Amino acid sequence: MKKIIKISGIVIALFILALIITPLLFKAKIKELISEQANNYLNAKLEFADLDLSLIRSFPDFSIRIDKLSLSGVGDFEKDTLVAFNYFQTDLNLMSLMGDAIEIKSIVLDKPKVLAKVLKDGRVNWDIMKEDSTAVEETSPEDTTSSSFKLSLKNFQINDAIIIYDDAEGDIYAGIKGLDFKLSGDMTESRTLLKLNSSIKSFTTAYEGITYLKNVKMNYLADIDADMDKFIFIFKENKFSLNEINMAFDGKIEMPADDIGIDLSFSTGKTAFKPVLSLIPAVYMTDFEGIKTSGQFQIDGYVKGVYNDNNLPAFAMNLLVENGRFAYPDLPEAVENINVDMHLENKGGTGDDNIVDIKKAHIEMAKNPFDAQMKIITSADDVDMSGKITGKIDFGGIKDVVPLEDMTLKGIMNADLEFAGKLSSLEAEKYDEFKADGRVDLIGFSYESSDLPNAFIISEAIMKFTPNNVRLEKMDMKTGNTDMQFVGSIDNLLAYAFADSTLVGRFKFSSNYFDAGDFLTDEENPNEVPTEETDTSSITAFAIPGNIDFLLKSNIKKIIYDNLSISNLKGDILLKDSKMIFRGVKMNMLEGSVAMDGYYDSKDTLNPKIGYDMKVKNLDLPATFETFNTVQRLAPIAKKAQGDFTMDFDFSTSLDYYLNPVYKTMNGKGRFQSKNIALKDVKTFNILAKLTKWDKLENPALKDVDLKFSIENGNIKVEPTDIKLGKSKMEFGGTQSLEGNLNYDLKFAIARKDLGEGINQFADNLLAKTGKNIDLGDEIKLNANEWRVLSLIDGTRTVRQVINESSYDEFAVYKIFFS
Repeated sequence: MKKIIKISGIVIALFILALIITPLLFKAKIKELISEQANNYLNAKLEFADLDLSLIRSFPDFSIRIDKLSLSGVGDFEKDTLVAFNYFQTDLNLMSLMGDAIEIKSIVLDKPKVLAKVLKDGRVNWDIMKEDSTAVEETSPEDTTSSSFKLSLKNFQINDAIIIYDDAEGDIYAGIKGLDFKLSGDMTESRTLLKLNSSIKSFTTAYEGITYLKNVKMNYLADIDADMDKFIFIFKENKFSLNEINMAFDGKIEMPADDIGIDLSFSTGKTAFKPVLSLIPAVYMTDFEGIKTSGQFQIDGYVKGVYNDNNLPAFAMNLLVENGRFAYPDLPEAVENINVDMHLENKGGTGDDNIVDIKKAHIEMAKNPFDAQMKIITSADDVDMSGKITGKIDFGGIKDVVPLEDMTLKGIMNADLEFAGKLSSLEAEKYDEFKADGRVDLIGFSYESSDLPNAFIISEAIMKFTPNNVRLEKMDMKTGNTDMQFVGSIDNLLAYAFADSTLVGRFKFSSNYFDAGDFLTDEENPNEVPTEETDTSSITAFAIPGNIDFLLKSNIKKIIYDNLSISNLKGDILLKDSKMIFRGVKMNMLEGSVAMDGYYDSKDTLNPKIGYDMKVKNLDLPATFETFNTVQRLAPIAKKAQGDFTMDFDFSTSLDYYLNPVYKTMNGKGRFQSKNIALKDVKTFNILAKLTKWDKLENPALKDVDLKFSIENGNIKVEPTDIKLGKSKMEFGGTQSLEGNLNYDLKFAIARKDLGEGINQFADNLLAKTGKNIDLGDEIKLNANEWRVLSLIDGTRTVRQVINESSYDEFAVYKIFFS
């Protein structure tokens, strides 16, 4: 017996020791293998604190645990962590690993963080797989034999997850915080009961800058009868909630093959009206708990049919609000008599057949009633619509109903609209078959906000509706010192709203005084110019919708932007095909005038483009240099110039996000003309004047300047041109690279008598040193770029050659300059 006990003890001890040691023997190798494979296949950085394999922690199951794993991007996503979690643990039935039915007892993911990010150019941070250049696609006959391998899971759990989807391209944001998820059930059985328990502490979603849900709490608790062989799931006891709104589901989902059969109904039942307000971010964030409410709310509906790539199931929803009312305890008025009866229905199939029926929509705000009824029936062939809107909104009374933080509203809006008919009648311009009548008036409207530097005031606006258009008969606006007046019409409004047709507008816009600073806050004001070379003001690339066709005939007497003053601007601005087109635009500025045709193309907002054909006349050079950073970049010598100029300039370029030119994409040509340009304190000319003793070069006055130039990918080429310099002349031409390297020829033809005794003494010294007879002639030709004096009779020898042939010290002075 002692031997048996001893042997048994040794066996047990060895077994326990094996349970401890065996995972340790493979741990280092597995960690190395994971890191190696991640490096081979991922364009991302994978890190984890520890990997633990254990037969003790979950005996008799086999446990795998990874601690503190993070997967972060590279390049533009280097600062983004795609996935991270506190730990991941899975427990497997050890004995099942030896067969063809692996049983996973549990998977737990603790505090995972997921960031899915889309940049404006469409690149995504989850595209991290490296391309396998050695991979060759192989085709093989489809294996129709069934596999006996099975994988089962009994428990799946996520603790306190954070999931963010940030799509800059689509302007979509969705954020989930505090997600707890637990799914359990014996999924090894053909028929099992799945228990699902999920909750979200905070759910926020926004689209195109509008927040639709903010910090909403969500819960879902369900028992699902699952036929795992036929993939049929029957919803039994279940409860879904948004904040305090509870909704129940009944029905089933079948997924036997590719098609998904759905037969579900849902209903909130009649519930209190207050929880509905919790879904409105503005209300929810402002003393929601203190709001007094009454009334009832109900949603019910169904989804029934087959879903696949070519078919949608039918669905419907009914929304009912009865005698809703809410009032803030500290405000004198209430929003009351809220009554809504709405039915939405889609018949399934292609999704073209829809019904939107708003039988009633009534609200009274500060005792001002507002009513709407609308019915829209769509099909693949037509849209049948009817509706009526009547009511009054006293914007000044809103503050007595809802707290307005950092905002003040005033004014009255009256609306009385009615329409009925088919969209096909409008498209065929059979306006007699379509009824549309009414008007909207806005009187004494004022909007003040901390986000705006000045109040935004509309003294009066009148819109009238007819079957073929909406006429803006009058709109007078003012903000700060800026006044604006609009008249015009919008055609195709209903076709635009219901059939995504092009919205056509024709307006006349006039203003006596337009100051851009009146629309910008202190952070945005153009007077706050950044010190960086790139102007990173708040004005950035913007998109122009492709399905609008707006013509704005403008007449502005004076415009102020930054330190630039523009007067008598006239011309057409057309918004069409995602472009802003300037047509026949003329204005006075910088003591001269500008006429231009051009465009701003926003089809690619990350790479917008502009093109202009400009004719400027008598613009002041110093003011032009100070106003435009493009001139500062392309012609820095203009900083030292005085005078005015005329120029024809035809160019195109891409822009960056801040609407600055991308110079390497700039191409164009032009002609620069000026009768008189005075240059002052230009270093090159000062050195020339000192060496040649020709005083006119110190601050030269150039006459009859006529330069033809071209720009190719940001590189400038100036054709050689003669310029008068007093009674003498100079020739200027050459190139300037994108990097700022200058290669200009500056050739002078100078009368020797104007150079004084210096050049003659130079000749005498050269004669004495070399013993050669040198005749400089009556005119000296000098090329400041190639540093040569074409002074010899044959005109072939340069100063460089003369210096190389002589050790005469006096040449050092000329060598310093010319080199």
